Amino acid sequence: HEFDDVSDMFGADGLEKLSELDLPESESKALWMYLEELSLYAEQHKALDAELAKIASNDEDCKLLMTIPGVGPFVAVAIKARIGDIKRFPDKQKLCSYAGLVPKADDSGEHKSKHNHIKHGDYVLKNALTIAVQGAMRTKKGNSIKRKYMKAIRRGKAPQNAEVVAAKKLADIVWGM
Repeated sequence: HEFDDVSDMFGADGLEKLSELDLPESESKALWMYLEELSLYAEQHKALDAELAKIASNDEDCKLLMTIPGVGPFVAVAIKARIGDIKRFPDKQKLCSYAGLVPKADDSGEHKSKHNHIKHGDYVLKNALTIAVQGAMRTKKGNSIKRKYMKAIRRGKAPQNAEVVAAKKLADIVWGM
């Protein structure tokens, strides 16, 4: 297969190979239009990233959040936007609950519920925190978020569940800051 040596089909090498494909004229035109559209989206994405970076660099809370491993401008702005005034959460447990990072318990006596045991919280905040966990995992230096994730993995948790455990740790850090 001609794309086996390409790690990202929509990266620079993949796009070059796509543009060099020998296709019938109608398919070639359609592909060209899709590649142009993709290029436009990439430009808009860059502009949005630059705007978010500018917003984050001018905001004291975002600058503080970006000192946490894995938290970049996008995640910092998302966290700040979703939390708002941190003072509305009297303790870190309330923030974690709001983000949907704590288990819900509605088991009763002998009855064990068969539903999802994670609370539904603010999906955007939870997603931003798990993205930050993924970023923290890629850092070369050790950090408390990475250690929390690895500890959960060693205890047999699935990677997604370990991310939630580490995201809870991150939310605790955010609340403390």
